[in-house]
Amino acid sequence: MKALVTGAGGFLGGVVARQLLAQGAQVRSLARGDYPALRAAGVETLRGDLGDPEAVSRAVEGCDTV
Repeated sequence: MKALVTGAGGFLGGVVARQLLAQGAQVRSLARGDYPALRAAGVETLRGDLGDPEAVSRAVEGCDTV
């Protein structure tokens, strides 16, 4: 399963991303900022804003769940 987690750089989103990783999911994050710790944990990180339709389209591509 490939999951997109928005807000993975925050407390709750980070917990969700790490739980998904622990369950064997591939995790992608869309965030405005840079979060090196997420990349180090195995999260594919994309920079962008939820208000940008192109960024959102790119982020959800190939994901099974958001």
